[in-house]
Amino acid sequence: QIFEIIALDGQRRWQEQHAVPLWEEQPTRRVKQMLAVTRDITERKQAEAALHQEKVFTDTVIASVSGLFYLLDQGGYYLRWNQALQDLLGLSSEQMRQTQALSVIHEADRALIAGKMAEIFTHGHAEAEARLLTRAGTRHTLLTGRRMSTDGNTYLVGSGIDITERKQAEAALQESEARLLEAQRIAHFGNWNWDITTDDLAWSDEIFRIFGLTPQQFGPTYPAFLERVHPLDRDRVVAAVETAVRDGAPYDLEHRIVLPDGSVRYVHENGIVHRAAAGRPLRMVGTVQDITERRQLEEQFRQSHKMEGIGQLAGGV
Repeated sequence: QIFEIIALDGQRRWQEQHAVPLWEEQPTRRVKQMLAVTRDITERKQAEAALHQEKVFTDTVIASVSGLFYLLDQGGYYLRWNQALQDLLGLSSEQMRQTQALSVIHEADRALIAGKMAEIFTHGHAEAEARLLTRAGTRHTLLTGRRMSTDGNTYLVGSGIDITERKQAEAALQESEARLLEAQRIAHFGNWNWDITTDDLAWSDEIFRIFGLTPQQFGPTYPAFLERVHPLDRDRVVAAVETAVRDGAPYDLEHRIVLPDGSVRYVHENGIVHRAAAGRPLRMVGTVQDITERRQLEEQFRQSHKMEGIGQLAGGV
């Protein structure tokens, strides 16, 4: 049995005692005396208490980790994990102990993660995005791992963040941008953003197409844009921009542009100026639409009416 005593110096000591009976000879066969051996196990109990406290501390730290936490052996099997990971995978503790981490990785990402795990054991650190197979379906995660060596053994300590919502938002944004670009292409309509403080001018893809340029051959700035404006319209465009920046007047006008091949196109522009709290202009954003076909139709309509008028006059004569 194990029990605690208070020694003469007032300290508490743990004792372990083993006893065996000594029997009388036949015929009575009674216990004559007890032979007992007692030893002090205070240090052992203290070591056990320290080990228990360390385990409680480690369990508390693991449980408090935000996101996913896991400890793998060199075979890739789970040794430790937090409740968040177990709940996400929907496995029991016994199933977790029998699970190899690669088996919960989406098949399309498995080779990548296997390579990253080898990289961790070789070089000490790696991270990657991968899809996990969970009870709620496939979830996108950002996984990070580090090598840890202790007592002659090597382990992989890993953490993960569920980035499913972020990936869905990114996909939705990309789809929205694709639809916008397609709509701009169909309508010959583009948008621009001019940083007045730095003179940086950002164009959408459709504006480059309208101006007959590519991003590789043209770095948009305000002066570079003005060079593409028809010389006879340039002063009018400059005046409209200055009035909008200075007075806050609407920027809304039609003008001509000259393409690299020398051809002339008509565009309709409008924009607004964004200002700091004190009123200082910061940037100007707006749109450009190619209205060349509309202007050509209008010109044809005018010429048609002009010829009709001439015909009527000639008929009256």
